[in-house]
This record gives sequence, C-alpha cells and structure tokens, in this order.
Amino acid sequence: KCRTALTGIIQRKSLRLHLSEQSAPKAASLISNEITSVEEAAEWILYIVFGPVGIVGAGIWLALAQVGWTSTLVVILAIIVVQLLLVRVLKLQEKFNRKRMELTNERIDATNTLLGSIRVIKMFAWEPNFRRKIEEARGKEMRQLQVIGWLEAIGMIIFEFVLRALPAITQLVLIYQRNIDVTVLFTSTVLYALFSLDAFLFFLKSLKSKDDLIAACQRIKLYLLLEEFTDQRQTISANDKPKQLYCTAADIAIAPNKHTELEPALPGHKHCQSQQEKPARQPQSTPSNRPVISQLTMRMVEGDLVMLVGRVGAGKTTLLLSLLGETRLQSGFLAYTQGATFAYAPQEPWILATSVRDNILMGRKLEADRYKQVLAACSLMRDLSLFARGDATLVGPRGVTLSGGQRARVGLARAVYSHAHVYLLDDPLSAVDPPVAQHIFASCIRRLLASKLVVLATHQLQFMEEASKVVLLESG
Repeated sequence: KCRTALTGIIQRKSLRLHLSEQSAPKAASLISNEITSVEEAAEWILYIVFGPVGIVGAGIWLALAQVGWTSTLVVILAIIVVQLLLVRVLKLQEKFNRKRMELTNERIDATNTLLGSIRVIKMFAWEPNFRRKIEEARGKEMRQLQVIGWLEAIGMIIFEFVLRALPAITQLVLIYQRNIDVTVLFTSTVLYALFSLDAFLFFLKSLKSKDDLIAACQRIKLYLLLEEFTDQRQTISANDKPKQLYCTAADIAIAPNKHTELEPALPGHKHCQSQQEKPARQPQSTPSNRPVISQLTMRMVEGDLVMLVGRVGAGKTTLLLSLLGETRLQSGFLAYTQGATFAYAPQEPWILATSVRDNILMGRKLEADRYKQVLAACSLMRDLSLFARGDATLVGPRGVTLSGGQRARVGLARAVYSHAHVYLLDDPLSAVDPPVAQHIFASCIRRLLASKLVVLATHQLQFMEEASKVVLLESG
C-alpha cells in the first residue's frame, strides 16, 4: 500500500510540473530506486528497537537468574566491539554504494543518449565512441560493485565468526569461574540462538535501511517541492464576439529549475543541508529564468493567420508554448477569450503505438465527413492508400514505421480534427516536400482553418504574403 500510494503521488506530481523540469526521468528513477528503499525499510526498521531491547533484556535475565554479571558483561562488551566493527564496515559499504549509484546514473544517461540518437549515431558511425564510453562507465561501476561485494563478505565472515564465538566465550568464563552447569549452558545457548539474529544481522540491516529511508524520503521530498505548473494567462469575457488572444509588454522565460538536483541527504553527508538555504546561494540570473522573449505586444482574433518567423533559436517555439501557458510570464500581460480552446501541433509529434486512426482521433468520436476532410487537407490520403490496412495500420512505438513527414502530418491532422478555436502549429511544413507543403498550406491552413485563429511558426517565407500578421523574432 505504501509503494502504491507513493507511486501515485509521484506520478500525479509529474503531471503538474513545468516542461523544463524533465519530470518523467526523475519520476521513473524515484519509483524504481527510492520507493524500493522505503518498501525495504518498512520490513527492517523495527529491529532498531527490537535488537537492543532484546539483547539487553536477555542479558539482564541471564545476569540475574543464570550466569551472573561477570559473564554477561564480558559478552555484552564483546557484542559492543563487534557491533562497532560491523557498523564501520557498513559505513564503508554505503560510501562505495553512493559512488556506484553516481556511476550507474552516468552509464544510464549515456545509454539513453545512445538509444535516443541512434539514427544520427549510425549515420556518422559513432558507435565505437559511445560503446567505449558506456564500457568505461560500466567498468568503473563493476569495480565499485566488487569493493561492495568484498565488504559484504567481510561483514558476513565477522558475523558468522561472532555467532559461534560468543557462546564459547560465555562457556569459557563459566569454566574459569568454576560455575559451569548443564542447565545454565543449555539455557544460555538457546537464548543466545534466539536473539543473535536480532542483535547482529537484523539490527545492522535496520541501520542500513534507516539511512536509505532518510535519503529516499529526502529525494522524494525535493521532488514533491518542485515548482508546479501555473497558468499565468488571464481570461477575458467577450459574449458573441470572435475569440481573441493578445499580450502586452510580455517578458517570457522558461520556467526556472528549483530543487532539481535530487541528491541523497544522509546524516553527516556533505549534501545534507537545509533546503531553505540552497536557493539563497543561487545566482539571481540563470539560463532558465532569463527572458527568451522581451516586451512582446500583439493582438490576434479568429480568422487571422499569424506567422512567426525568425532564425533558429529566435524563440518561435517558446512563444507558442507561452500562448499555451506552458512558460513563465515574468512581466506584462497575456490573455485569451474565455471559453477559447487550443490545439497544438509540435515539431516532434507524440505518436502512440497504435493505428493511424487512433493517433488522429485520440479518443474522440469519429465524424466520418470531418475525418475525410482532415485526411485530404493534411495530404494523408495517398499515404494511407499505400498501407496494407489503410488508417488501421499500426505505426509502432513512437511511429517507427512512419517517415518524418508522415509523423508530422499525423500530428497536424490530430490538431486540425480537434474543433478548437486557436491552432498553434510549430513548423509542420518543414518535414514535407515543397508540393506537399503547398497543398497543406492551401487546403488545410487557408481553407479548412480559414475561420480559426492560426499561429504558424515557419521558415517557409514564400507564404508570408498570405498572412494577416507577421511576427519577426530576433534574439528575443
């Protein structure tokens, strides 16, 4: 139940974070690592109390009723020395385990980079470089694992030795005192067998689980304290008027990354610091909170075709995301008509591992006439005729069976089919051939969406004469 509850909390939190937080990898890491530590701690944490209480209670009973204080104190002293030695071994193991986790994250990052960019890597034959990098990271990780394994072996050797040595020490003390008795030996041996696991193995595991639990809770806490998404756009009421969207003297920035370093905070560890102190030491101006677009003023109404032009990196995508409310408005005013709905077609469309039709409908009811109009306007009819099963063809994970142009047109068709008031199109024409781009612009943008507000980011300057407004972005 605890694992299910924490997993649900983290997943719901990931849906409320800004795009800049890259919440999905962090959430997956917390669910696979930290929640597992919490789950394991629930099994062992009680032995922090049971171990000492059990051994103290058994020692007092033995001292008063069986072997006397001398033998009991000798055994307790031996237990304390062994416990200190095992705790030292445990601390060394934790130190190397932290280093191993850092190396594991480095290897996973390199592997994710390789898999995410496999086409480019194959094109430029960079496989040996990435393979060498991953193998080096894996080699360092394996060396840390070997050290951890040796420390675990040393701890188990000490535990097994003490497990058999302490009864012998008790018996030797009794023989030296000439107070040996079969009843006493049997009673002390049985009692020691009952409490030895609690006093040694389970107690040490509980200490390790306690440290892991503190670190896991600290990392989960930092994640839950990440700044959540808040839509800073204002709404205006305009009854029986065209939907409009406007901004005044707007400074737009990417959402700042606060508390994004989810570092383990073990007691005594150098990263264990008050989280209230960290933001105070950060510089006031960082790449994430510096305005990408400054002093933007414009007004758009239904029926307008607004084209965003500018060089790569000028801020066209950021402006589209700001119109969606996905960025931070540092100053100025950004508003839209109450009740207006938005549709967004990104540069890299999100394609489900399902059929073409399901990717376009996205759970909405099928309207046959509208569906055919959208397919024709987005120049998908010919592509579907080449598929064996038409629009029922499965496209695979991330649309692997589709070309780049086909994925872009499927993403565009999904947005166009949505019956929205405002359409934000992030350069859908760059992934297709010039004739196809001309057809999409004429049939989809200028005809099917003629009565809608369309904001188009593009590098196709030949279409500028068709636009109602042109916004030129240059270095923000």
